[in-house]
Amino acid sequence: SALRDLGREEDAVEVLVDMGKSHELTFERQYLITLEDCYARLEDYPNAYRTKLRRDTFEQAFNRAQELKQIAYSEAKFELAEHKKELAELNERSAANAQRALANERLAFICATLLLLAVICAVMLFRRHKVTELSEQVLRERVAAQTKDLTDRNKELEEFNRVLSHDLKEPLRSVVSFSELAMRLTKGHPAEEYLGYVRSSGRQLHNLVQDILAYQREGTFDDASQSLPHVAASARGLLRQEFADKRIDVRLNDLPDIVVNEEATTTALGIVFANAALFNTSATVEIAVNYACVGGYHRLLVADNGIGIEASYHERVFELFRRLHVREKFPGSGLGLARLRKLMDRLGGSARVLASTLGEGTTIELAWPVLPKGATSAVLPEVGRQNHEDREQLEAA
Repeated sequence: SALRDLGREEDAVEVLVDMGKSHELTFERQYLITLEDCYARLEDYPNAYRTKLRRDTFEQAFNRAQELKQIAYSEAKFELAEHKKELAELNERSAANAQRALANERLAFICATLLLLAVICAVMLFRRHKVTELSEQVLRERVAAQTKDLTDRNKELEEFNRVLSHDLKEPLRSVVSFSELAMRLTKGHPAEEYLGYVRSSGRQLHNLVQDILAYQREGTFDDASQSLPHVAASARGLLRQEFADKRIDVRLNDLPDIVVNEEATTTALGIVFANAALFNTSATVEIAVNYACVGGYHRLLVADNGIGIEASYHERVFELFRRLHVREKFPGSGLGLARLRKLMDRLGGSARVLASTLGEGTTIELAWPVLPKGATSAVLPEVGRQNHEDREQLEAA
């Protein structure tokens, strides 16, 4: 007991195990209690449990011996009635001890059952983990196969585009060129008008092929970066060259000196600027470019004084080949805004008609996410066009 109280349970167990069996019942009972306590402190639960079973057996025998002593003493001291009364009390105590022993057995059975259930759960979890690993491996193999298939199809599509750009554009150029030559030879002849239609259709088809190829290649850019004011100024210069016959006033209002992908941003602004100049009947084409940063997104607001777009067409104008006017009045292939939306999708952002009034103009919003610090390219993995929850906040600003 002294070794146990000093925390030297191992030494106490060694002394107790080497100790001979005592014939004194009280000493033997204390011996088993001390040994069980030492095993429990050492967390040697199997030996502690076996010692407890020994102590229970001993205590039953000890209690029985005590009962016998009490019976003999009662018979010697009291009359038969008193003896029977004490015997009944002893029987009740024995029954209580038996009930306690039964409760202990039940508790031991419950503990063993819980342990077995824990083992079964562990085995099931391990099996489920293995099944999950196999499923993930099969999924990875499928993804790899689909990726290879998509890569092969992209190569075929690129080859098709190469053939289309060369083998189709070349005869179209010939049709247009020879139509112009024939018009010179047939000047004043009724055929001149028909040749004019042929030339116009050839040019229209040539431009359509150019726009289709541009739409298919949209979203593949190099990593060259440049400041936003420089890119916007470059897009403004290209616009004035393309529409040299129009008076154009492009105002770049306090654009911040942020780094953007030069090719992607120039293309996007070029499409919006060209639409603003093309669908415009004013004497002077006025375009204003403003910037805002809301909800982790850069936003460019490009406003013009063009013919405007009806509210019901604000989303439909971004569809492929969607035209709202006859080609004779406003030329074009109907692919410009579709190219714009695809491009902004590639940047992880979006393009939309923020506001428009017929006869007064349109405001186009270009939005793309703010790059993490240290990023060198504005072209992000393709994530698709997103619906931003903070648009109301932008409009309020």
